[in-house]
Amino acid sequence: MILGIDYGKSKIGIAVIDDKENTPALPVTILKLHPDHLFYDTLTEVLDDYTPTEIIIGNPYYSYSSSKEDKEEFENFVKTVEQVSKLKPILFEEVGTTKEAQHLVKDHPQKVKDDDAIAASIMLEAYAKKKKNASIS
Repeated sequence: MILGIDYGKSKIGIAVIDDKENTPALPVTILKLHPDHLFYDTLTEVLDDYTPTEIIIGNPYYSYSSSKEDKEEFENFVKTVEQVSKLKPILFEEVGTTKEAQHLVKDHPQKVKDDDAIAASIMLEAYAKKKKNASIS
């Protein structure tokens, strides 16, 4: 099981994909970053529920410049996820997944509020495809 995290400054999208099966990534939930203790308690619950073997974190700062503070905040987040999960997260370039998710749900008849979790599933699908293609080559 691979857990995907779509990082944001206030909300974090979570999705999972079973890398042993040929199934799509599933949006799981959205976690609010503040207050900190609630975020980490909830992240621990998600980790316990899904027991991932890999954690993928979408790196929004990979291909474009951002402030030093934003980059440091992201790096601290990655370190904390590693400490909580006991797994070394893999950073995966992702730009635009939240916009893509918002576009997918904008005409949905029900108000869909899980756009960040959907963004995490889009990122995980891209990661799984890249990983599969690399193993075929």
